[in-house]
Amino acid sequence: MVQQKDLGFRPDKVEIRTGDSLVFTNEDSFIHQVYVPGLFESTEKSPGENYYQPFTISGTFQVRC
Repeated sequence: MVQQKDLGFRPDKVEIRTGDSLVFTNEDSFIHQVYVPGLFESTEKSPGENYYQPFTISGTFQVRC
């Protein structure tokens, strides 16, 4: 699980296998989105909401909010 808090991600680096999913949890007091340009973009998530994203290809990705 990756927490979105204080406009950052914790932990800030995660290693997963192709086909695994990451869970992003909004731990801030405002709405967030999670995205990797050209790969995925979440809908807006309210505080406390989760977003599940499978990674179907391998690589190094910089996730943004």
